[in-house]
Amino acid sequence: MQISAKIEFLDGQKYTIARQMHEKGEGSFTLIDDIPSGNDFKTIGAQSLEFFYPVVAQKELQSFIHITPKNRRDKLSDILGFGEMTSLKTALRELQQSLQSRKPNMVSAAMDPLKKCVGTR
Repeated sequence: MQISAKIEFLDGQKYTIARQMHEKGEGSFTLIDDIPSGNDFKTIGAQSLEFFYPVVAQKELQSFIHITPKNRRDKLSDILGFGEMTSLKTALRELQQSLQSRKPNMVSAAMDPLKKCVGTR
């Protein structure tokens, strides 16, 4: 498996950086323009790996940490695209509760076998 990104520096230089797993799935290696780089980004003019760390807005991170566990789960579900599945699960749960709250009419339940034997008029 390989994940790649195309980047362009302010001077117009363009590169493709990829991270590829080893064949047996044990570890990975970095490619720059399809050439193994050994995690050395100096070849493209990046002196520090800080350029390649993901950036998360501080406010977003704080709000994620301080929300309730249920809201955190909902937010992660939305990010991962589980919204439709969660909606279906909620609808099924509501249907199940609705069916459980309805008690069968004992008279109707007792008459059904009798109707089959005698026939209905």
